[in-house]
Amino acid sequence: MTDSLRAKIAAGKRVTGTWVSIPDIAVVEILAQAGFDYLLIDGEHAPTPPAALPPLALAAERHGCPIVYRVQA
Repeated sequence: MTDSLRAKIAAGKRVTGTWVSIPDIAVVEILAQAGFDYLLIDGEHAPTPPAALPPLALAAERHGCPIVYRVQA
């Protein structure tokens, strides 16, 4: 990945991502390879507690796709 997500946003570039409601490594790997700029992992309305993040983050990182985590309010 040549530009980081932060750099793209700061430069005013359009970024696209998708919501991940299924906390499964295979799902994250497939979506990370789909060409999105980021994956938003939902911890508010989906069954994804913070403890489940490390393997999901590693799965996305393997394919150069950053994650954003939505915390439970």
